Amino acid sequence: MLSEMICVSDKFFVRKARRHSFQERLQLFTGLMNVQRGLVGLRVIPPSKGNTPFVVESTWLSRDHFQDWIASSTFVLSTGALCGNAADPIVHNKQTELLAVNDIPLRFAA
Repeated sequence: MLSEMICVSDKFFVRKARRHSFQERLQLFTGLMNVQRGLVGLRVIPPSKGNTPFVVESTWLSRDHFQDWIASSTFVLSTGALCGNAADPIVHNKQTELLAVNDIPLRFAA
């Protein structure tokens, strides 16, 4: 039996002074993510105004594929580089939400 596909939404609230650093590191992060087994789709949505977050949406064949990604050393290193460190943080808050694809309302344009 196949596992249900999932969508993961990561919201990165970036410090205003570190936005450029975040955008540079985001390219590396998404590049590493793109080669992960089980990744179906990846989309980055930049902030539309002031205090809104960067959103990275990823769709995975299964929860197991996503768990393999977050358990990997590549994930740990790339997320650390993306968020900065305690002495010089880039991201001041990160929120993650997982949804089963069946829970996501889809609407296709004609």
